[in-house]
Amino acid sequence: MLAVSVMRFIKHLLLKLAFLMSLGISAYGAVTIHTSLKQSLGTPWDWLAAVIVFILIHVVLYVWFIQRFVFRKLIEEQTPVLKVDGKSGSVEYPGEEKRQIPWNAVRRIQLLTTDEGPWSEDVWWLFYLAGVDDPVVVPHGSQGNEKVFDVLEKHFSGANMEAVIKAMGSTSNATFDVWAAGAMRSQPQDF
Repeated sequence: MLAVSVMRFIKHLLLKLAFLMSLGISAYGAVTIHTSLKQSLGTPWDWLAAVIVFILIHVVLYVWFIQRFVFRKLIEEQTPVLKVDGKSGSVEYPGEEKRQIPWNAVRRIQLLTTDEGPWSEDVWWLFYLAGVDDPVVVPHGSQGNEKVFDVLEKHFSGANMEAVIKAMGSTSNATFDVWAAGAMRSQPQDF
């Protein structure tokens, strides 16, 4: 288990280094364009060209090339998987034990949002089960996450979809009550 954790840490570190390298190359390209266009275009056009070049280089290099081709397998390996059937669901984090979510044992569902997006996961589904203190946590970016909405519709009538919409637009640290046994609806709570 320690070896898996160390390998995951190294892979995560390499991805972060690739991101920083992409930022550095993008900054170099932006400064080069700014310097070469300063005399011919003048301010603010030279700065606008520098910003556009920075964004384009970063998108092409990091988002399109590094993530899509170089680290694609790494990203897929680190992504949790949500599986759903008629009576239950399960979430499995790579290298960890699968956590079951029996739909008839769910007593409360919340969405947790953080201010860490878009660079880190910033929306989490929390499924509170009867007789269990800690919720089953499902990141919004997990594979199969789109199935949560079908589950809400089929198994949790009265789910507060307004809270889901507010949570998806939230950029702060908050929790949103989506459903509770006994149907409660409330406003977001800051933490």
